[in-house]
Amino acid sequence: MKIRTINPMPLAIAIALLLMTSTALAGTGGQHSKKNKVSQPHIYLVGMGPGDADLITISAQQTVRKADLIICDPILAKQFSGLLAGKELLVTGEDSRLKTENSAGRAAKRDRIIKTVRSAVKANKVVAILDHGDPMVYGNLTWCLTAFKDLTVKVEPGICLFHAANAALRDDISFSDIAKSIIITTNDAPGQKDTIDKLASKSATMVVCCSKNDFSLMLKKLSKKYSSETPIALVFNTGYTHKEKVVWGTIADIEKIASKQKIPKEFMVFVGANLDSPKYHVKAEKKKGKLYLVGLYFNNADLATLRAANIVEKSDLIIDQFGVLKTGFKHKRLLQGKEIWVPSGKEAWIWHGYGKSADAFSGKDLERFVAAEKARQETAVKVRQAIEKGKQVCILDIGDPLTYAPWSWISREFADLDPIVVPGMSSFDVANAVLQKSVTQGGNTKSVILTVPDVDDWLNKTCFDFDAMLERQTSLVIFMPGYMITLPDIVNKLSVYYDLKTPIALVGNAGFKDSQRVVKGRLDNIVELVGKEKMPQSYLIYVGPFLN
Repeated sequence: MKIRTINPMPLAIAIALLLMTSTALAGTGGQHSKKNKVSQPHIYLVGMGPGDADLITISAQQTVRKADLIICDPILAKQFSGLLAGKELLVTGEDSRLKTENSAGRAAKRDRIIKTVRSAVKANKVVAILDHGDPMVYGNLTWCLTAFKDLTVKVEPGICLFHAANAALRDDISFSDIAKSIIITTNDAPGQKDTIDKLASKSATMVVCCSKNDFSLMLKKLSKKYSSETPIALVFNTGYTHKEKVVWGTIADIEKIASKQKIPKEFMVFVGANLDSPKYHVKAEKKKGKLYLVGLYFNNADLATLRAANIVEKSDLIIDQFGVLKTGFKHKRLLQGKEIWVPSGKEAWIWHGYGKSADAFSGKDLERFVAAEKARQETAVKVRQAIEKGKQVCILDIGDPLTYAPWSWISREFADLDPIVVPGMSSFDVANAVLQKSVTQGGNTKSVILTVPDVDDWLNKTCFDFDAMLERQTSLVIFMPGYMITLPDIVNKLSVYYDLKTPIALVGNAGFKDSQRVVKGRLDNIVELVGKEKMPQSYLIYVGPFLN
């Protein structure tokens, strides 16, 4: 298998951010404050996750249980019939993921929902409006946030389709020496400026939410931007364990390969250099035990999925380097009889230098590499011994285990063990819910770019692929480092590519009850709005018209 080397510093930035923001999501963020008194929500916009019912989070399940009125489409009503039993239920016609209704039909449906919700709130009832996946990423019900802006609404984030599809790939597409950015988009539509051909970049991984009818046209656009041998992967029936399928190929041959498959109406497409070449994806030998990489949240296990909790409960060996189980994991009964293990160097940067040799490092970096390599070797021995004995092994990671995450390297290290990845929510998802803005609905844009400024390259004035991402002029989410690169530095860089009146939002400690900070402004005044009071060490920067 091809090994991609990892530059440690930007990844350390992302991991620090994950550590700081991976806590309980609590209410909505104020515009320029640390603490906000939020009244009890009347309405919840709930992400139910993609695919199987066990991809709902524990928190979302609890929210649905306490609701008096449930509003959802027929697919969710059927899928969660047990959870919804005994509830007042408004089923809203067709699958909310499909956009086949005419405008009159949509308007009539919305009017009915608005009247029903307001009547329920007036009667002091709690309302839960259910959406597929995560409501802030290509959700079709974000209009509710505007319709009920005079009421207290809370967004309950869910596992988005992107995270679930990435888990199916079992590959880290977010970070390497090749690319550190992810472009998430969908099929082109009239009036949108962030078209696929304009977004495509060799220094990023592109993820497309694609419809079957637009697949051929999309490939033609991609073939003009990428070489014929560029790896590409299609994920069908994302999140459905027994139907999910990954089809691998290249730009040159994927259409022919896909033509032999039963292609669903909608599916996910991944393309770019961070994908392994198809020749490396061979069926692993059947082993006695099972290996899982599971995403959990610090201080709030309720933001994990039911699937994650079930795997923790059934595992014999749990590897927990970051102490996730010690910080707020209240489901202690799941841990009875488990062996919980940590590498001897529990402070080691476990990801540091994976795929490289000691010759590539010196000084402090060499010390970090040696510690990381020792921890990886200990982990390899521990995991393989357990698997050989027929045990189930669960490695816990923070947030989503394949989005700028420290343990993502195990998908390559243990490829022969066929590890199964359970998606989780990253700090990106938490901050989206805090802002209550859909990053994929920007008026004339329908995409979002996730990126991390490379500190070393920034200081060398090369900026890696950061400039290339800014040039694309779509919604942008920056995992901001807590050192070396300041907010004025970033604003100066953004101002080269974006109009000074472009909306911008900073989200620090997303979800922290006592220290969450949200500052909203424009490029020309955000530094002044932040003032002398510093943002948390690591935070997210959102840029784009979607914030209006």
